[in-house]
Amino acid sequence: MKKFLSAVLSFVLLLCLALPVCGVQGDVVGYALYTEIVAEINEKPIASYNVDGRTAIMVQDLAQYGFEVVWNQEARATNIWMQEVEQGQDMEDGTEFVPQPPEGAVGTIAYPIYASDIKVYVAGEEKESFNIGGHVMIYLSDLAAFGDVIWHQEEQIAELKTTDDPKSLALNRLEEDLKSSSLSYQFTCYPGPKGTLVVYGQGGTPHGSTCMMLYVDNRGQQTRIDLLLPNYGFGAQYYLQPEGITFDESGDLITFTTPIKETVENGEKDWGNTLCTFHTGTKELVSMVPEFS
Repeated sequence: MKKFLSAVLSFVLLLCLALPVCGVQGDVVGYALYTEIVAEINEKPIASYNVDGRTAIMVQDLAQYGFEVVWNQEARATNIWMQEVEQGQDMEDGTEFVPQPPEGAVGTIAYPIYASDIKVYVAGEEKESFNIGGHVMIYLSDLAAFGDVIWHQEEQIAELKTTDDPKSLALNRLEEDLKSSSLSYQFTCYPGPKGTLVVYGQGGTPHGSTCMMLYVDNRGQQTRIDLLLPNYGFGAQYYLQPEGITFDESGDLITFTTPIKETVENGEKDWGNTLCTFHTGTKELVSMVPEFS
């Protein structure tokens, strides 16, 4: 059943990507080239190409390698995240790809790349993508949110080794990045039923101390909640002071209070202390209610 759904999703994605892009369709902006480099995901080969000297793969192929590939027609965006696998369950293997010598000479054109308004999000973060007319490519290295990308020089193999816990991988990498800076930092995790919220920040930045909120669901999809708040000055991270962080029983909603300021046309608006609610499913702020409105 999973293989059938993956095939349907891939077919729908192909059809949607083939739709005309107003005003830019037909504009060639680059080329995907044939390559001798073999790409692998968990030791299983996947078709790859050379785009600007880097290894690129077809997004739709990822549906056969343990990923969910979902097209959002309204946003003209493709979202990629790992399939949710229960503990002890093996990741389904649907690929039958066998590497073959490139159809054309190495370094020659395999596909033209067209200008496009299509976006690709990996674990919630937008990545550079390449529309080749009916399909879209991304760099293999941009899947690093789901594991480690390793280059095997002698074998000429670029490999992604996925983790069975992308949420912990994302949180660990974030904390390591904070530790590696020369600044003081805060990092506090709030585990919930469907993911973990982390409040983090740094002191001694050029514009003062920062505070940010990142929600990482169990599949590794990341959402910066502070970026959903009203903009003010150098960004919401400079006024954000979350308190009273609470998950509802289902894990669908996170509530917290924070001061909010907003830049408006005639100056600024001070919301004061505001009760905010974030939906972990839709990844949206569903309400902001000032306490003394």
